[in-house]
Amino acid sequence: MRKVLLVVGVVIAIVALGMSAALADPPGNNGTVKIDGVDLDQHPNNEPHPGCLFEVDFYGFGANLEATSTFYAWPPTGAQQQVHQVVTTLDDDDSTGGGSEAGYDGGTGLIDLSPHLAGIIPHPNQGFHVKVKVDVPEGSDSNAYSKYKVFWVTCEYPPAPASEGTVTGGGGAGLVSGEVSQGGSGVVLGWLAAAAGLGAVLAAAVLSRARRRATP
Repeated sequence: MRKVLLVVGVVIAIVALGMSAALADPPGNNGTVKIDGVDLDQHPNNEPHPGCLFEVDFYGFGANLEATSTFYAWPPTGAQQQVHQVVTTLDDDDSTGGGSEAGYDGGTGLIDLSPHLAGIIPHPNQGFHVKVKVDVPEGSDSNAYSKYKVFWVTCEYPPAPASEGTVTGGGGAGLVSGEVSQGGSGVVLGWLAAAAGLGAVLAAAVLSRARRRATP
């Protein structure tokens, strides 16, 4: 009986050790990602409106993995087109800590998407809608397990330069560039020439009449 109890106790101990190891570092991709705006920190809170500058933070992943973060311009401001990609090597600890601050595995570093979003019209209030897909191959598994986040970024752009044919200058006396300006000058000169010709005709008529009156 004692031998039976001893064997049972050993089996229970082995199973308990296996379960604790599995709980400490469970198989598969158990990590999570968060969007972190400035000021950057390691708190596992997600910030869906980070402003213009941000980073992607990683929590609860295995050791020394490569995370590929692919960014897409997302509807309603984009057409699901890829605009940027970043590869990050995570730290060398296991997935202990999970999605808590203790499970922080690193971040992408500061990202500015503004040059990659050029030509896309932002929402007037929200800015640019962006989706990030994070692929992290876990251990020996050749398949990448994906994590996703959708968020908004707001970036300021300088005003576009004035194009030819538009009104420039200040106040009410704007100057019109290109053919518009040249056409306006031609009309004015034409009116001046016509007025000068009419004046010459009237002057000649007045002089002729004065000469007739002076003749006896």
